[in-house]
Amino acid sequence: MGWFALATAAIALLFCATISPPLGFVGLGLAIAGIALGLPSYRRRQDPASVRLAGAGAMCVSIIALTVGLTKYGVLLLALQYLRELI
Repeated sequence: MGWFALATAAIALLFCATISPPLGFVGLGLAIAGIALGLPSYRRRQDPASVRLAGAGAMCVSIIALTVGLTKYGVLLLALQYLRELI
């Protein structure tokens, strides 16, 4: 499950960093899913170290994707508010 979580987190980062706003929400959802899938994979002690490390990496990449996506939407909302005040 750790490798699947890492793939989910990588797709989330791709969507949050590069795709237009409607699919950015999909990226945010995938980032949350990456955290939710990576945490149990990291915590299972009977799994091999590579799977646990993939789970931890998935959580890190997902947090970066969430930060990038939320920053992008925050800047967009601030720009729209500024344009609204100009009108």
